[in-house]
Amino acid sequence: MLSPENIDSLTPEEILAPPKYDAISVFMALITSLIVWVIVWVIILLFSFLALGKFSLESWASPILLAMITFFALIIGNLLYYTILSKIFPEIYFRGRTALSQIVIMSILLYIFFAPIYIIISGFAKEGSFILWVFSGHILLSIFSFQLIISMISQYRYSILSLYTSIAALLFTTVIAFSVILFSSASVSSLFVLCGLSVVSYFSFTLLSTILSWLYYILYVQTGSDVVWATFSRIENEEKKLEIDATAALTDFHK
Repeated sequence: MLSPENIDSLTPEEILAPPKYDAISVFMALITSLIVWVIVWVIILLFSFLALGKFSLESWASPILLAMITFFALIIGNLLYYTILSKIFPEIYFRGRTALSQIVIMSILLYIFFAPIYIIISGFAKEGSFILWVFSGHILLSIFSFQLIISMISQYRYSILSLYTSIAALLFTTVIAFSVILFSSASVSSLFVLCGLSVVSYFSFTLLSTILSWLYYILYVQTGSDVVWATFSRIENEEKKLEIDATAALTDFHK
């Protein structure tokens, strides 16, 4: 995997051009997401069965265990997914140490935020379905945050593309998840949230992000115009100018 220390091994096109995707790249990314999140599904299903088989949903211990299960499953899935992507697309995902550390920090912050919510909801709710809502939100926000982190670190000039696709995928997956919870039986909704939500979420996030990046790369090759980079460059130049002017003003002030 490339790193900032050996970034010189990138070609000028890989440095200056948008991330290069094609049909094979999209297919490989989708297969990777399915494989990794099937692993996450197995982890969630296994430990949920063991934990919830010992503790009822009304028990105080059950929400804590569910929060811990979600935390470890998601952090393992995120780290594994990014590691595989960095091997398949080293010219895109090359800031490995920075990305992995931020993924861990994000997962910890989400766990700190959601753990009390699991407990509060379980205390007020008489039905276990309310915990599934919290569980769904935990998964969706984790995957949404993960996509933003890896895009901003690995493709920061084109992070706005990932922002749009991540929001679209978040809305799309949220509608599916909440529709299943609202209009399905308790057993079906529980099975979907515990077993299928992570797979559906990451597949939709990966599908939309890679296809949009692929289409944007095709547009760039056909027209030679890089609209997103032009916008980012203009903002970056404005910020640099403001920084230079502010530094000069402070220097004159202290003379």
